[in-house]
Amino acid sequence: MIWILATGLGVLANPPAARAEWLTGATPQLLAYNRSNYFLARYLKQNTDPTTSVGVYWAGVPIYFSERQGVDVLGKSDAHIARLQVDRFKPGHSKWDWDYMLSTVQPDIFVDDSLGLARHPIFRNEYLRVEKGNRFFFMRRDAIEQLQDPATTLIDLNTGRTLNRDEVLRPSA
Repeated sequence: MIWILATGLGVLANPPAARAEWLTGATPQLLAYNRSNYFLARYLKQNTDPTTSVGVYWAGVPIYFSERQGVDVLGKSDAHIARLQVDRFKPGHSKWDWDYMLSTVQPDIFVDDSLGLARHPIFRNEYLRVEKGNRFFFMRRDAIEQLQDPATTLIDLNTGRTLNRDEVLRPSA
């Protein structure tokens, strides 16, 4: 009897969309998002140096398939962020510290710029938007040599101006 109650509570504690997916066999939630992460990961594996670090919000697919060092910006695997206090509870997505990430950890790539990262002055000054076809990510200016695909578009986050690779590699004084 206790197992039935525990199972029922477990099912009810999960979001309605997840319950519907489990109970009906519907197409998995976030399938398109995971598929997009997979193709970005494959691109990173084929077009970046093996030493490239990748800052992610969802640590599974991008890190596993890119075979690159993962940096979990939401702290599920970072002691500093994991110990932060939260002002609201949203499992797995309540904690981040952009000052720490950008000044101390400094991932070579961020796959996303949400949760206020896009507005952070260090991010805007030190990272570029890298576009290739319908995919994009953000790469540290001083790590751009790790990107082996010369057919990307590099965009300055402050000006929106497209930069050529030489401008990034050899900035004018």
